[in-house]
Amino acid sequence: MPFINGKFYMNPAYGRAVEDARAMESTASEADRQQQDSGAHWVTIDGRHVLMQGTHENGAQQKRKQFSGDATYYNLPGKRTASGAKFDPDKMTGAMTAEKARLGQTVTVTYTSRDKQGNTVPRSITVVVNDRGPFARDAGGKATVPLQPAAGKVIDLTPAAFKKLVGTTKPGHVAVTVTVPSE
Repeated sequence: MPFINGKFYMNPAYGRAVEDARAMESTASEADRQQQDSGAHWVTIDGRHVLMQGTHENGAQQKRKQFSGDATYYNLPGKRTASGAKFDPDKMTGAMTAEKARLGQTVTVTYTSRDKQGNTVPRSITVVVNDRGPFARDAGGKATVPLQPAAGKVIDLTPAAFKKLVGTTKPGHVAVTVTVPSE
């Protein structure tokens, strides 16, 4: 059962997983508590471990959230997005789950690559979240029902946004960090 941003996504097949997880939380080590206080925690989704990061200021309200995982692109010309706007593959927009960002929120997506000399080259873009996703898919490529977050993916971008970030749409997915400002 996935545990994302402090919430469990229930599946009846998992039975007492919530109670078991809460019991494990109460016996966490001091290092785990410090990691939780910093806002960072590991999430296991379908066997893949993803570090969910966030920052706190003196335990006060969270200033921003950071999510690490894969960015992909999607192209649904003419379809309506979750915000009601018509999908435009040429706009700088993206899709994230409601637990990560609200509709209309501007997020920063950072991709780090290496040039031919081996130097680290970070690239960042800002996109407006106007749709929901990425969602898990079955073998036929259709979204599973009920909708569940895709394992290891944090954002779906329009082809234009993906191309501006990576330089091409050829790889299909790349590792990124998405920074979501507090509301």
